[in-house]
Amino acid sequence: MDKIIYYLPLVTAVTLIVTAGILLWYTKETRSLREETHKLAEQSVLQTEIQIRPVIIIIPDKETNLAIKNIGNGIALNIETEDITIIPADKNKILRFSPEKIDVMSQGEKIGMLGLTFMGNQQLSEEPSFLGNLDPRHANCNYEFKVKYEDINEEKYQTIGKTGKDGVHIKEIGRV
Repeated sequence: MDKIIYYLPLVTAVTLIVTAGILLWYTKETRSLREETHKLAEQSVLQTEIQIRPVIIIIPDKETNLAIKNIGNGIALNIETEDITIIPADKNKILRFSPEKIDVMSQGEKIGMLGLTFMGNQQLSEEPSFLGNLDPRHANCNYEFKVKYEDINEEKYQTIGKTGKDGVHIKEIGRV
C-alpha cells in the first residue's frame, strides 16, 4: 500500500501532463477546423455573389459596330465605358466611341454604341461599317475596353477586356 501511495503523485502528474497534451492537440485541431469552415463559408458567399452579379462586356455588333452587353445574371446600374477608337487598316478614317452613361441593363440585354467617324480632325456624316476591324476573322488588332458599373447593392465593379482579332476576352473582372 505504501508503494501505491508513493507512486500516486507521479501517476497523477503523468496523467495531468497527458491530459494537457490531449487538450492542446484537441484545441489546435478545433481551431484548424474553425478556420477551414470560415474559408469555406467565404468561398460559398463569393460563388453565390459571382452567380448573381452583372458582368458587362463590349462586343462587335452588326448594326452599330460595337455594343455593350450584360452577360452576367444580375442587373447592372450606372454603366460607364472609356472611349474606344477603332483605326482600320487603311488608316484614312477612324471611328471613335464615346458612349454615354447607361442607367440600367438587365440580364442578357445588349445596347448598341454609336460611334463618330473622323477623317483627321474632321467629323464625317457617314457611318461606314467598321465591323471588319472587330471581327476575329478579319481584324488586324485588338481593342481594349474598360467598363465600370454597379450591382443592385451598389457594389462597384470593373471589367477590362479586349475585342478584335483574338475575339472577345475578359482580362479582369473585379471590385473597384
